[in-house]
Amino acid sequence: MAGDVGAIVDQYHGDLTRVVFFGEVDPTLHTWLRWTQAAQKKALDAIKVGVPVKELDMIARDALAEHGVADKFTHGLGHGIGLETHEAPSLKAAGADRDTKLAAGMVITIEPGLYQPGLGGVRWEDMVLVLEHGYEKF
Repeated sequence: MAGDVGAIVDQYHGDLTRVVFFGEVDPTLHTWLRWTQAAQKKALDAIKVGVPVKELDMIARDALAEHGVADKFTHGLGHGIGLETHEAPSLKAAGADRDTKLAAGMVITIEPGLYQPGLGGVRWEDMVLVLEHGYEKF
């Protein structure tokens, strides 16, 4: 089961997705969750001021491609978040915002996921604040 939750505090939005397995689940999904979390970690490790958002998306896609499942990553890596849940920039290698560079103070989500009709899917999402040197996870 995947849970995508959000909250609004002082007009600012939050966004978080977690996967919890109940009962018997196809072992493929357990593997996909590990790969998704590893892809997220690689993208997080690349967060630096000045990095174009397309690079983060490509890093996550490349990590999933190593396992032959990049075609199952059917959405962008994340999005900006603030006064709305989905704000610019969209973190997608082929998206309109692809050349937007990370700046200190930006709040974005990093949420790789894998999906297959008839099997299910997994997603792991965190919000991060871009800092001068790295990021802070919420």
